[in-house]
Amino acid sequence: MVFARIRALIRALFQNNQTQARPFVYDDIDRNSNQIRLLRILQPDATSEVQLEIFHTNLDDYPTYKALSYTWGSPTDPRHGINVNGCHFEVRENLWLALRRFQAGDVAPVIWIDAICINQSSDNERNHQVAKMKRIYEQATEVIVWLGPSYEDSDLAIKLTKELYDHRESVRWITQRFSMPSTKLALQALGNLFRREYWWRIWIVQEITVAQRIVFYCGDVFIDAESLRSVQQLFFRMYDLDGFTRDLLVEALQGDEACRSRLLFNGVREIDSWKRTLLSTKPRFYTCVIHHSFRESSDPRDMIYALAALANETSQYQVEVNYSLTTREVFTKFAQLEIKASSKLDIITRVVPHQKSHNLPSWVPDWSTSTEAHGHCFLYIAHEPEFQFSAAAQSKSVVAFDMDSLTFKGLNISCIGLLGPRPSMETRYDVENGLIALYSWWKLLIGIGETSSFEHKAFVRTLTCDRIRQEHLGLSTESEFFFGLLGYVGLLFSNGKLIDSGSFILNYWILFLDQEAEATPRKSRSTIKSESIAIMEAWKSMIYNRIWDRRFFISSSKAMGLASGEIREDDIICIPLGCCHPIILRKEENHYINLGEAYVDGYMYGEAMEMLERGELELEEFELR
Repeated sequence: MVFARIRALIRALFQNNQTQARPFVYDDIDRNSNQIRLLRILQPDATSEVQLEIFHTNLDDYPTYKALSYTWGSPTDPRHGINVNGCHFEVRENLWLALRRFQAGDVAPVIWIDAICINQSSDNERNHQVAKMKRIYEQATEVIVWLGPSYEDSDLAIKLTKELYDHRESVRWITQRFSMPSTKLALQALGNLFRREYWWRIWIVQEITVAQRIVFYCGDVFIDAESLRSVQQLFFRMYDLDGFTRDLLVEALQGDEACRSRLLFNGVREIDSWKRTLLSTKPRFYTCVIHHSFRESSDPRDMIYALAALANETSQYQVEVNYSLTTREVFTKFAQLEIKASSKLDIITRVVPHQKSHNLPSWVPDWSTSTEAHGHCFLYIAHEPEFQFSAAAQSKSVVAFDMDSLTFKGLNISCIGLLGPRPSMETRYDVENGLIALYSWWKLLIGIGETSSFEHKAFVRTLTCDRIRQEHLGLSTESEFFFGLLGYVGLLFSNGKLIDSGSFILNYWILFLDQEAEATPRKSRSTIKSESIAIMEAWKSMIYNRIWDRRFFISSSKAMGLASGEIREDDIICIPLGCCHPIILRKEENHYINLGEAYVDGYMYGEAMEMLERGELELEEFELR
């Protein structure tokens, strides 16, 4: 008996040494067909090593398999050896943990995994197989999502979700469950689950959008997407008081608005929202990219390629997956395709000067840094289409390309005259330095001479990038609300001891409270004040979100604006034909560089095009490099 065990141990060690000595070598895929590779998960042997069998098949034969959706992780993550067809193969830790979990036997043994089924060292094969990934995920009987190992009470999160799903029709049971102290911890755990790295991956857009069925695995537990979706809909029923007399989610998560927001809008609901957009609006490729620009990818080129299969179906132009191109070439070629097909120059407004890498021309956006990472809040946000500008009205772009240069026709409307200091804000949440920036900009405005309510209203419009709409006004008129917000900014100046109590800006706040009291005579003055402060605090946060990396300016023609923190006095304010926003240009020798979009009050809705028609402006040619 002992001898047999020793012999088995020696055999296992010998097999392990063989595996280490024999690295796995791929057999070529037939790139003239729809051939792919699949994996069969085998039961572990005496070595406890992950055992896989890899084989070729053809999508046209409709094989039965599941497909894995997961995060690759960082190139610096630990690597682990597995056994593929008796040979050694290394995978990163997150995939290794997933494979170890799936060996438990409750996952179908045949599975498609990109890191193993595609020869990642062959650009030609990657081009061929990545182009088929949409069909691979479409034909899979199930998409398995690996969220990672269990931590931050993720088991509690999934347990609560299953309970809520099982009792989703019983308001009484749900109300009792939400009254339990443990519910808050489980809700926060679910919020943390929606914050995991997986949800930021660009590739999940395709993988989840086309899936027939989805199951989420986290450590030893799992839950299907339909249960998760139903529970998020339940949270929205609480929000809308649909069948509920009060919002139980707000009560359970008092003081944790960030978690509540994730539970309402992130996770499965976020992907569902995108699927509805895709079906209803048929967006062009560029719109798809900006819609998901907050996501991330380990390979910057995948910020374009991961959307190709979906976006190519709805766009005027097609993007071919080609990993032999550099990131610079991919991004530049994409910008050229978008400009030529759309006759628009909107894409050049997505440049963030201080965030650029890959040695890109100044007119080409850098998609490799997610909007979540750099924190810049663009004037146009894809999921808020109601806030759109049309600086060049309905005009079409007039452009020419030459190597890395873009030449376009546009209107030179003015230049940067007076320039406010750059905010010292580290992030959009730096309220102390944000207030100092606002005060310095206010001083710049009133320092130009006598100002009236017209300039004061334009100042507020500029700080908010003209996002105040009729539905935000309540019982106030537009002017009353604008001046109320300016008065509240003055109150903040006063509280911060930046102005004295007799400053005229404070009169706007007093007047606003008086008007609110007149409109709602049954409310006490203290209630009106506290409610007004709550409303204005939300607008203050929105303002800080937009000013933290921008500078306030007054143009040589007296227009107020906000633009990149990189701008200088005498930089040119230009509206290109076919462009939604003004941009800032800087002259360098015989060409210009693009410093990105600008909000310029009085020039956001086609006013410059009307001036062109009246002969007050002339078209000029600008070359960007």
